[in-house]
Amino acid sequence: MTPSATSFNVVLATDGNQAWVPSELLAVDNGLRQVGNALLRYSSNATQVEDAFNRVFTTNTGTAPGLVLVVRVNTSTDLSYVSAAPDVRISFTSQGISYVDIPYEDINQGYCKAFPEGLFSGQVRPRAVICNGSLLDNYTGAAGGEVSSYTLIHELGHVFDFLTGTPVGNDINGGLSIEFGLDTFYRLEDCSMSRVMDDQSGSSDWTRGERGWGSGPAASQRDGAGAPIAPLITQFQQNPTFAQNIKTNEEILEASADMFLNWVYRVSTDLLFPPVNTCVSIPTPTPEHWIGDGFLNRSWANGTASVGTTLPGSSDATLSGDTRLFKIHTIIQGFFNSHLSW
Repeated sequence: MTPSATSFNVVLATDGNQAWVPSELLAVDNGLRQVGNALLRYSSNATQVEDAFNRVFTTNTGTAPGLVLVVRVNTSTDLSYVSAAPDVRISFTSQGISYVDIPYEDINQGYCKAFPEGLFSGQVRPRAVICNGSLLDNYTGAAGGEVSSYTLIHELGHVFDFLTGTPVGNDINGGLSIEFGLDTFYRLEDCSMSRVMDDQSGSSDWTRGERGWGSGPAASQRDGAGAPIAPLITQFQQNPTFAQNIKTNEEILEASADMFLNWVYRVSTDLLFPPVNTCVSIPTPTPEHWIGDGFLNRSWANGTASVGTTLPGSSDATLSGDTRLFKIHTIIQGFFNSHLSW
């Protein structure tokens, strides 16, 4: 089934150089339904997944069309918008209105990039996810990858971050990423009070951590200290960015999008809702009480895998996956409490 404006308020477009292939269309539809299913569990207004998605993702602030644009492009042309990277102009029609040459900047070939709605280069533009060329597979530089449901949901995690955030000049302080330490000290601890994802006390370092994710490891190579030096894309860690001995916006933004991805799959399929703080549950659940998609109580610390593979990891009795789930659940429930129309 192909998404359309009559179900999800999502517009699929191309630049004329890269067509959507059938498997990608199926992946997009599945990704939208996964996100809608997760949001539906929090909504007190929506009764269908499409409505739950639209209420959150296509809320019109009055500055741009109330929709999400998802685009396939293939370009290396730099239109000199911001930096020396490919830029595009996209034309599309939605609800009988034609939009012509809407600009989007700095989408490197082989990658996808998410955009907030708003003004750019004197034009209004909707929220968008734009994927340029054959996506690079697991940071090898080898092209040929398609847009998957995991890719799309990760990018929609960035869009969610934008729309729950606060505009600051031409930038946006994201709602999720602020909660995870973008502008403040942050620490997420497991049931034994050990760090899962956080600023490290007494240092300037911030880490996404290597426990609790739905897949891993986060590296195909490590340095002598065990730090990842060659990130490895897996289903539930789509951009495992690590900056050593420093706190960067990029690693927090990418971890926030991966948290959203893991949350979507876990919440949309776990029969237990709402999530609970299993650290205080009696009796304490076993790590394997959840073995489905999304956050798992497993560790991939110090592990490496060859490109294109994943590892099962090791059981984590401190329930790091549940800890991640309960934290983001609390944050997203707070967003719903603040947005009564959702």
